[in-house]
Amino acid sequence: MVNLNLEKINSRSPYKVISDTNGCVFVTDHGIRYGTYFDHDDMLKSSEAYQFTLLNPDNRPSPRDPKLRDTVIAIITEFFDSNQFTMLYICDTGDGRQDMRSRLFTHWFRSFADDKQYIYRHIEVEDDGVINYITMILRRDNPDAALILEEWDANVLAINGKPE
Repeated sequence: MVNLNLEKINSRSPYKVISDTNGCVFVTDHGIRYGTYFDHDDMLKSSEAYQFTLLNPDNRPSPRDPKLRDTVIAIITEFFDSNQFTMLYICDTGDGRQDMRSRLFTHWFRSFADDKQYIYRHIEVEDDGVINYITMILRRDNPDAALILEEWDANVLAINGKPE
């Protein structure tokens, strides 16, 4: 289970973040409600891994909002500050905009992340004509980083149908 300190998140976040069932929610200045969730994922056996989800349950269009980015980054920062877990981000493919989501998430993460602190891996996988974007992030000081990266690489080879 992921434990996040809301006080720390709110000290960094421009939007007020509150606890929700299994996650955090906040409302933007444009009245758009977002939920963020970390769900246990078994893609990696060598590390406790959680899939990060950012959800706009009302599917309302969101104008460019740097406060949204800063709030999401505050939540992700707290995830990594409080845990040695691995984070996975898999873009939703429901509306065909997964490429845009992947680029936006990468831009957001790279805008705050220091390569000296985090290891960032990204793959694109085609499945029945749909491209899926999968990102893995972990702290560099994770004592199992080498093992996690080895398993990630093996999974990428398996996903892409190439022998090990």
